[in-house]
Amino acid sequence: RMQIVALWTECDGKLSWSKMERTLSQEGIITTRQTIKNTINRWLKTGSVIDMPRTGAPKKVPLTHYRCIDEAMSTNDELTATDLKDILTKKFGEEKAKYSTRTIARIRNDLGWTFSTARYCQAIRDANKEKRIVWCKKCMDDEETFDDVIFTDESTFQLECHRRKCFRKKKTPRKLKYRHKHPPKVHVWAGISKKVQPRSSCLVAS
Repeated sequence: RMQIVALWTECDGKLSWSKMERTLSQEGIITTRQTIKNTINRWLKTGSVIDMPRTGAPKKVPLTHYRCIDEAMSTNDELTATDLKDILTKKFGEEKAKYSTRTIARIRNDLGWTFSTARYCQAIRDANKEKRIVWCKKCMDDEETFDDVIFTDESTFQLECHRRKCFRKKKTPRKLKYRHKHPPKVHVWAGISKKVQPRSSCLVAS
């Protein structure tokens, strides 16, 4: 909360909530526009960002359990609510971690974790990572300009694709999404350099 106020003060209140959200996200602080707005309004009204005393029962989940869940998710982003429950039980004991999986899922959501499909990326071996760094440093030391180099790459694109996720009405059966065994594809090969205009070739395969 203090980082939100610090950012708002630094920009003299000229940044919109959306820009503040993006700026904080780049610094590793995941929050929402509504949270930013509420924090700034509380700061302007009371001069503090500390929660005021509230009526009703206090929270049953201590902050240490929140931190444990957040750290576990940062280490492994594929953990389920059941996995998190087992971690809490092993660390704090069964008596102090009597939570349902639904409660743990709500805590995870409150911490800013949301479920989504992952984007594809190529894996790089640790040995190759070091070699790439050495090559990049050599290019910098040699002041390489790449004037006589042509960079090429190729990729195959599938023309027919269906999302694995879709919406459906509650209490209705799961929808079926058909997929052809051999859909049509396009293979693209392109090259680019500092002296030659980009060129590409396409091969269509059925």
